This record gives sequence, structure tokens and C-alpha cells, in this order.
Amino acid sequence: MDNQQLYGLTKNEIQLLLSLYFGDGCYTKGSLKGEYMISTSCIHKDYLEYKQELISSLKCSKIRYSKNEGYKKNGMIHRWGINSHKSITKLYLSSFEEKLKMLDELGLALWFYDDGSLHKKALFYNLCTHSFTIEEQELILSRLLDFGIKGHLLKENKKDGRVFYYIVVNKCDGAHLVSKIMSKIKIESLKYKLWSSTTIQEWSTLQEEWKSKESGKTFTSFVRAFNLSQRVQKGKKGFSL
Repeated sequence: MDNQQLYGLTKNEIQLLLSLYFGDGCYTKGSLKGEYMISTSCIHKDYLEYKQELISSLKCSKIRYSKNEGYKKNGMIHRWGINSHKSITKLYLSSFEEKLKMLDELGLALWFYDDGSLHKKALFYNLCTHSFTIEEQELILSRLLDFGIKGHLLKENKKDGRVFYYIVVNKCDGAHLVSKIMSKIKIESLKYKLWSSTTIQEWSTLQEEWKSKESGKTFTSFVRAFNLSQRVQKGKKGFSL
């Protein structure tokens, strides 16, 4: 039995629900039948409209514009929700490992659009995963490897003594693959989270050149050497590491 039959949802709906679980969704129990419902919000209406278009069998609310009571409280934000349903409950109660196993490129892209941030100069991604345990984050790292993405955990010490861990995907470890997967979804307001098409092409060309050299160097070492040669050649810009 495939996931669509198991949960009674379309493939797109399953990926949306998974991304909302890992990302910006809030799962809460409804008061009538005790089934779970989902709410989410975003300052970008077109992003919520895209998510809304992925729904076909579930019922959902209209997108509302209201005062933001959370981060940036003085601003306004768009809110949207999916009505409670037994299929949502069933997916929510599945194991963490099962949810990760079901995740495909669509779900991963939505997750990075939700909770990922791109460092514009160094071209790496942070994925906000501090709400998960270390063990769960290790499982996430393992699942990312299935997409060719090698992330690692970064420790952050807050001034108040709290400690958080989140996932970082460096440029040489698959950040270009993250951007490539995300770029399959066209969200105009979130283009700032993507590598430029020119950068992706240059990076892919550089990787092919490294493979063809068969020099025994790691890709990181090869990039450093490439950057040095670019600086020597009339100050050409290379890739920062």
C-alpha cells in the first residue's frame, strides 16, 4: 500500500502536510472529533496561495490578513489553515522516521522555504531545526544524504545560557542542490532564498572540471585553488568558502 492509499491524501497534500510538520505549521486538536487541524502564516501571500493550490481533497480556510501577534508584532501577516481531518491526525501520529522517509523533493523544498535561510555571500543554507532533539536532527541529516545533501549541526549559545542546535548545509556540501530543488517551485516573493541561475551554472561547471581533473584533491581544496587562480587573473571573483 502506497502513502496515498494509506493516508487517503494526494501526493501533493502529503508533502504539504509533512513540510508543515517540519516547518511553519502548527498542528492542534479540533474540539469536535478530536482530529488534528493545521494553521500557518506568512508575510508573503503568494506563498500561502501556492500551498493552498496543493490542497484538493481536504477543506481549508481562506487566507486572512491580520495583525501579527508573534515576531514583529507591529506588522501584519497572512494566515491560513487546513480543517481538522482523520488523515491529518493519522499522518501527525506516524513516527518521526516514517515522516522523514515519506519526504520527497516537494516537501523538502517547502521545508527550506519555511525555515531555511541563505547566506548571500558564502552561499550556505541554515535550516532552523532547534525545536527538534539532537537525535531527531541526526535523523534529518541522514535523510538529507539521500538527496545528496551533506549537512552538519551547528551549536548556538545564547546570552541567557540556552543552547540551540540547527542544521547548516555548506556550499561544498550540497547547498547548490538545496537551491536547485527549491527552484522547482516558483515563488516570486521568496526568490531571495535561491542561488542565482548564473551561480548554479558556474558551480556545476566547476564541479565537472574538478571531476575531470582526477587530481586527488578534495572539492574544497579544488575551489580554494580555483579562487586563488581567479584572484591572480586580474582580480576575478571566485567562490568564497
